[in-house]
Amino acid sequence: MPQDSLKFDAVDRFRTLHIDFFGKKIIAGFGDIKIQERFREGYSGPSPAAGGTDKSVGISSYLSFKYNLKMGDTIEIPTPRGRERFVIRDVFSSYSTTSGFIYLDRRWLKEFWGLDDATQMALYLKNGADINGFIGRLKDSVRGSMLSTS
Repeated sequence: MPQDSLKFDAVDRFRTLHIDFFGKKIIAGFGDIKIQERFREGYSGPSPAAGGTDKSVGISSYLSFKYNLKMGDTIEIPTPRGRERFVIRDVFSSYSTTSGFIYLDRRWLKEFWGLDDATQMALYLKNGADINGFIGRLKDSVRGSMLSTS
């Protein structure tokens, strides 16, 4: 793929893990909160309800309903380094799992789980980029490899 055809505004390295939450396995996703603030419609950073703290999480509406949790509540999440407290800054719809989903900043992945890898990436193209052309060139460049463009 020619270098001049790469018109990225941002690349978010994302990692998922199964974690325990109230004794059940759920999916935790770790991404760059600052990128989410820029590109996710309707997303805001740490809210006044979260006390403005950066040690915050977003939870799926399923978890909110199941455990009667709301923005501003504090939850404990077990990590390899012990239980850590986070403030809920966001409640969002998630259609990727029926067991519940928590979104955390990548810095906690490294600090509490000792990991810095990624299981997927989100590529944010610059305004005006030819999205379909980009996807076509990307597919051509990785033909024969596993690639999901969803």
